[in-house]
Amino acid sequence: MGTQDQALSTENGQPRRAINAVLRLLGRAIRGMDDLAVEKISDESLEDPFRVLIATMLSAQTRDPVTHAASTRLFRKARTPKTMAALRTATIQKLIYPVSFYRNKSVHVKETCRQIVGRYGGRVPDAMSELLTLPGVGRKTANLVLILSHASRDNICVDTHVHR
Repeated sequence: MGTQDQALSTENGQPRRAINAVLRLLGRAIRGMDDLAVEKISDESLEDPFRVLIATMLSAQTRDPVTHAASTRLFRKARTPKTMAALRTATIQKLIYPVSFYRNKSVHVKETCRQIVGRYGGRVPDAMSELLTLPGVGRKTANLVLILSHASRDNICVDTHVHR
C-alpha cells in the first residue's frame, strides 16, 4: 500500500474523524454567510430554470446584492421568456442597471429569451450543449442551471464562491 493509500485508509478511523472535523469547521465558517444571489433567486422561484439562467447571466462580475435586486426588478416586469423577449432592450437595461456590463447583458438576455421561445418552445434547455448555444451563456452559467434547476450530479460550478 502506497503512502497516499495509507493516508486515505480508515482502518483506525483517524482520517475519517479528521475529515469530519474539517467539514464541521467549514460548516461553522459559512453558517453566517448570506446565500449567493443566484441561490436566493433559485430558492424563491423553486429552481425555475428560466429565473436561474437569467439571474446567473446577470451575476457575472456583479456583487450579489446588486444581482438580486436587478433580477427581482426584471422578474417583476417579465416572468417568462416570451414576456421578457417582448421587452425593449432599453427597458431591460433600465431594470437591470447597475449590474456590470448591463448594456451587453440586456442584449444577451433579450436574444436568449427570443431563442428559448423560438428554438425550445419556451423551455430552458436541460443539456449543456444546447445551453452553450445561447448568447451570454458560458460553462459556468450552464453548469449552475443544470445543478440548481435540473438536479444534475454530473456538473460542477467553479467560481470565486467555490469555497462555499
